Amino acid sequence: MPVMDTGQAKEFVLRHFEDFVNRKDLTAADRNFAPGSQEHGSDSPPGLPAGPEGPKQYLAAAFQRFPAGGKLAERWAYLQPPHPAE
Repeated sequence: MPVMDTGQAKEFVLRHFEDFVNRKDLTAADRNFAPGSQEHGSDSPPGLPAGPEGPKQYLAAAFQRFPAGGKLAERWAYLQPPHPAE
């Protein structure tokens, strides 16, 4: 994935949350998480698999804990590594 400017990164995060969380589209994880990524949420259960499957399992469990129509608030930080040329 090419390096994103701030506006592109913001749009990516907003689109990801709209698809993955609000629309409950777990396939968004396949598009948005790298194969070796690791879930680091403070309430993430130990042993989640690396890559898209970890966030998919984590969010599927959250959907079960919070039934349809319930409200969920989340705080999330996106850290983009510096460009290799910097």
